[in-house]
Amino acid sequence: MYDSSRPAPADTASPLLRFEEFCANALPSHLMEVNDLRRSVRRLFLACFAPPVIAVVLIALRYRGGGLYFVLMVAWIVAGGLYWHRRGRIYAALRERILPAVAACAGPGFDFSPGGSVKRGRFMAGGLFKGEIAGYDGGHHLSGRLGRTWFEFSELCVTEKGHRDEADAGILFRGVYFVADCNKRFATHTVVLPDTLQRGLGQLGQALQAIFPQRGQLIRLEDPEFEKKFVVYGEDQVEARYLLTPALMQRMVAVDAKLGGRVHFAFAGSHVHVAIPAGGIGFEPSSFTPGTEVEILRTYFERLRSLVGIVEDLDLNTRVWTKG
Repeated sequence: MYDSSRPAPADTASPLLRFEEFCANALPSHLMEVNDLRRSVRRLFLACFAPPVIAVVLIALRYRGGGLYFVLMVAWIVAGGLYWHRRGRIYAALRERILPAVAACAGPGFDFSPGGSVKRGRFMAGGLFKGEIAGYDGGHHLSGRLGRTWFEFSELCVTEKGHRDEADAGILFRGVYFVADCNKRFATHTVVLPDTLQRGLGQLGQALQAIFPQRGQLIRLEDPEFEKKFVVYGEDQVEARYLLTPALMQRMVAVDAKLGGRVHFAFAGSHVHVAIPAGGIGFEPSSFTPGTEVEILRTYFERLRSLVGIVEDLDLNTRVWTKG
């Protein structure tokens, strides 16, 4: 269990400075290992993979079959297995050594798991997406404490069961899911969703939302810019207005713009949930080619810092409220 009253470890160096020092000092040795693996993969391909392919083609053209053809096909398959195994070691070096080192630069004491994710129960507690979950997968999980605020986030791909059969399953949510401690236990549940209906139909859409509420009571607020972007549903009108102060609504609008739009928010228990469907965190390992490594890792690092920054963007370290 985390202790929300305990502050984060002292940050003696800026995250960017730590990243630059990592790139200058530690990254070259990691890249040397990756480049050695790349060279071994190329040698394996040339020595074991290419000759059987050429031989199979030549024999097929001359004999059109035969036992030798079968043997060479088996050799080709074995060589291909060895090739992909060695290639997998390159990805393992990225996931197990380089990415955790980059994540460590984002903040002191942060915990990073390349294959981890926000737990399914916590995702469901947010109540942002309705549907029966069929599959739940994630990666690039980062957790820690910024100031006095605990947080976690990861990539998620959540599928829902289809109406007819398993083949009918669809994507319930794909993107980054962020959870942080608000340091207040809310008595009710409030969700803030992208307002696609009012955006498309104007006042008619707003009227339809009131007549056919999706998630409990429709909460009307006094911020026109916020109302254009979001629709709010909650179980208690008074608590929702107490929670969504004018300052917080402005910050949520800014976070939505920063993260690419269509951001979902939920306030449940002592946590704020933020679902970001615009893009993920990681990168395709095949794009990690010689000469591009530092810039790719810089983009990855900046994405992590942007997500950690949600704590400050929403001013969660300002302890106006206390848990009841």
